[in-house]
Amino acid sequence: MVLFVDETAELLSRLTTEEVERLWMRCRADNMNDYHVRKYTFCYLNLYFKKFTPMITIFHIIARFLMGGINVKQIEAPFSVHLQYSKNGMQLGCSGTMISDRHVLTAAHCFIQKDCEQRTVTQILSSKRWKVYYGGGCLPFSKDVCSDFQQMARSVNIKNIAIPADYLTGPCLHNDIAIVTVKLKMVRFCFTLDDVACITQPHDFIPNTFTLYARGSDPTRMKKTTALATINVTRIDCVLEDQVPDRIDDQLCTSELQETNMCSGDSGAGLMFKTKRGAWNIAGIASAGTDCRIINMAINTKDATDEPIVDISLDGSVFIDVRAHSQFICQYAGICFDESENQPKIKAILL
Repeated sequence: MVLFVDETAELLSRLTTEEVERLWMRCRADNMNDYHVRKYTFCYLNLYFKKFTPMITIFHIIARFLMGGINVKQIEAPFSVHLQYSKNGMQLGCSGTMISDRHVLTAAHCFIQKDCEQRTVTQILSSKRWKVYYGGGCLPFSKDVCSDFQQMARSVNIKNIAIPADYLTGPCLHNDIAIVTVKLKMVRFCFTLDDVACITQPHDFIPNTFTLYARGSDPTRMKKTTALATINVTRIDCVLEDQVPDRIDDQLCTSELQETNMCSGDSGAGLMFKTKRGAWNIAGIASAGTDCRIINMAINTKDATDEPIVDISLDGSVFIDVRAHSQFICQYAGICFDESENQPKIKAILL
């Protein structure tokens, strides 16, 4: 079931004042005095729902996802989570980034499949069939052998998923962002808000190199990799689209390599960088790129002279720039900076 969320609604699951203050001091303030100069604000919204009946047709799942990644301990990226969908033997996976102990940023296309040419919804995946796995580098349903140093992840059910309403009728590679709210706080032995990722704000500087953490598949290993891995990527200019909606500028693009790339299950992964303060910031959300299975096939299909037969063009991976969606995050996660306080309200759908 999908519900339209009015812009004057009650916040889905807001943070406490103390939690917001801690996030502010960790992510934004240069020193303690900064907290008294600038402030966090909460959005108190009321929910008004309207039923939405999707157009159901045959759909194609966009799988844009780490091959060639290096396995790492969860402690290196405690903010990295995995989302798993299961229904009647159908298994789908996406990645996400914890921005609080109850909120995860990920991609909208994980939950809503679209015909990109027609800009119509073809399938909606119920939030009841999804789980969020956190706190461990290895997943319990792994078909591959996890590294000895990786702990087993815990799981929590999803309460609801907020997605910008414009994603339903707009182009696939814009507004591809979702906020997942879980039913129980994601806690581990001594979990604190220091483990979550900071959210890059509209006027923040971002670097040209980033790190990805995810548990997606790796075609070079012939098995479904479900252990936390990492790769590094470099920012490039995005290829301009023929028809870009007015005022939509929410893309970041990164280079693609044949040896290391996103793969099946990495959609929604955070485009991460570390600040001078040592805090991990999320700059973007993985939306699209060249299918790693095609890349792997091109590499391994060779002629008699051992040269690749298939010539593949790597145009780069597309990420949704979270700086363009600070108001959406403010409304539906409660993590607000003063810049977002008086901005126009963003309409969303609630799964």
